[in-house]
Amino acid sequence: MTTALKSNWKPAKNTKSHPSATEIVPLPWHDDVATLLKIGKPPLLLLVGDPGVGKTTYARYACVQFTSSEPLLLSGSPELEQSHIWGRWTLSGQETRFVDGPLPMALKTGRWLVIEEFSQIPLECRAALLPLRDQSEITNPLTGEILPIPESFRMIATSNSESLSCRKNAGIAKVLYDGFYVLETCDLSDSQVTSLLRHNFPTASAGRVARVLYQWNEYREFTSKGSSGKSHLSYRAAEHLLRLLEHGMPEPRAVEIALINKFLPSDSDLYSAAKFKVSVSTPESDTDSECDERPLVPMPFRKGEGHETA
Repeated sequence: MTTALKSNWKPAKNTKSHPSATEIVPLPWHDDVATLLKIGKPPLLLLVGDPGVGKTTYARYACVQFTSSEPLLLSGSPELEQSHIWGRWTLSGQETRFVDGPLPMALKTGRWLVIEEFSQIPLECRAALLPLRDQSEITNPLTGEILPIPESFRMIATSNSESLSCRKNAGIAKVLYDGFYVLETCDLSDSQVTSLLRHNFPTASAGRVARVLYQWNEYREFTSKGSSGKSHLSYRAAEHLLRLLEHGMPEPRAVEIALINKFLPSDSDLYSAAKFKVSVSTPESDTDSECDERPLVPMPFRKGEGHETA
């Protein structure tokens, strides 16, 4: 039986040795997330923002800070079924038994639940989560088991802005989202991208980091026939480019793989135009000059607190 934490509970202190309790680069919205998780009523938080801004990374980090445990992680998709959330029946020897899914497991063990791409999940599956908004218990639709909802439970969902704006079944979706704290995560500034790159690649030269930032911005701002590279290139693309350069790949080839090829799956016209651009351009030489903006400094959480003020 899960014991709920007291109403004045605080984030766990003994998280330093945990694999997810590492330093992170603080972003402006992190403080708000920590505050909402600490309040906990309602226990549901939806983070909305572009891919690659660190929604899931910070959600997992915050879970460890508050509970000393990794969250249970569920990746949403249009093919997701109730059994992926609640569990499934299995045959064990001559007996049939039910194996709990991530939600029942979280409710029973005191761990938190993180759901990625929440808006991609079929509405009937999301609708079954409605009691989590403000009820003290929820029923597993596959077994009929009544599950108490501990006071300490939190569910953090993530979604990108584009998928969230789908108007299909908007009425039921409104009812569901009405029970969430909804927080929009801001786009990364150049200084924040620089900070993240330096944090994740501490041995990379300042000049190489600056060069990666330049190329990343160059192709994010690249347009062709009304299409823009911005929707295709998240922070991850900059990270991919720097990793390839750090491993000695020539810049033109690294740019093609890490940046230009990101256009290929969904916009062939933009991809072709970008390929032509790189074929006629001459790479600039690396420089050791610092970026104009002073980057943020990675900071750990203070012991006993859910967030760090940047």
